[in-house]
Amino acid sequence: MYDLVVVGSGPAGSTCARKAALAGLDTAILEKEKHPREKICGGAIGPRVEQELGVPIDKIAERKFYSASILGPEGDSVELTLQKKKGYMVKRSRFDSSLLERAKEAGVDVFENVKAVACEQLRRAVRVLCEGDSFKARLIAGADGFESVVARSMKIRDCWQPDEVAIGFATNIPLKERVIEEISYKDSTGRLGLEIYPGAIKWGYGWFFPRREEISIGLGCRSDKAENLKAEWESFLQQVQKNKKIEVEKPNQQGFRLPFYTRSTKLVSRRTMLLGDAAGLASPITGEGIYYAIRSGTIAAEVAKEAVDMKRAAHVISYQERIAEELGKQLEIERFIAETLFQSEDRISRLIRLLSEDKVLRGYAKQIILGNSGEYLKRKIIQRMITRHPLEAIRFTI
Repeated sequence: MYDLVVVGSGPAGSTCARKAALAGLDTAILEKEKHPREKICGGAIGPRVEQELGVPIDKIAERKFYSASILGPEGDSVELTLQKKKGYMVKRSRFDSSLLERAKEAGVDVFENVKAVACEQLRRAVRVLCEGDSFKARLIAGADGFESVVARSMKIRDCWQPDEVAIGFATNIPLKERVIEEISYKDSTGRLGLEIYPGAIKWGYGWFFPRREEISIGLGCRSDKAENLKAEWESFLQQVQKNKKIEVEKPNQQGFRLPFYTRSTKLVSRRTMLLGDAAGLASPITGEGIYYAIRSGTIAAEVAKEAVDMKRAAHVISYQERIAEELGKQLEIERFIAETLFQSEDRISRLIRLLSEDKVLRGYAKQIILGNSGEYLKRKIIQRMITRHPLEAIRFTI
């Protein structure tokens, strides 16, 4: 019997398994596919991901970026520079495989092409039932994504509500590196950056991210606000191709669904914790979830170690409490900002003009892009709007 079985080997699962093994727990990962496997994802990560992993990621990153161009629906734009900090563009097949290899090196038993179909609570353990096999453990970490088998089997959650989910389409288009250099946005220092299009769709945004030998283009919005999403996506993709002067006959597009954490989101049951996308841990503003996945994996590993040492399975409740305190408050503030911002094209355009005029607000926006939003930053934004831009504060109903 294992101390911990982790279902899913994305950033959350591999991080959790590795850190649990390093802490002395007998740990296994169950992965339904075989690495390297691709996952549709913008792949932009900020500097805090590298800090959380504790190792340089230059060698597995596709590109570095130092800025983002925010392009509004009325054609206005503003540049947000990271100054002395940098972010990375990663290809998920390579990034996820690297994290899984690190888990193997830490002593984790990795079972690929093993699909979990259900979990069951035993008297003193839990069992993960797979196609043709089963695995028994003291604890389970469910890092198995949006349609989490672990969440349903352990009666933590049956489904997400429409206002808790973003949906959209994305594609990765292979191009020569020279072409990518020519068509991508460059900041004032000549370095490639990200392009973000808030308002490209109601209650959402589009993106154009350059990697080494491909570009990532995507469009997404909140599920309950989606109208004619497929047509909106095709129109956005055509417009980007026209603006960039590239032609792609049949892009390999994929749909995606991304859940969002709320204060009422349940993350645990007896002997079970949910991580990453299975827990809805992604930014409601940018959709970035890799940092939250990795951080939730770290917290789950620490809680698992404590629970096993204490011989007290009920200790997993502390995982719910720690996520609420460390990540939940930040995500709730980002949800507030997203709901304030994405209500209309007019609000987005007004905000971009404010950012162009106000260096302090640009600094706050940069912190949000970097994932450093919190109650303190929320108060500073409201204070700045009320004292320096009172009429706009009224229009934004702040």
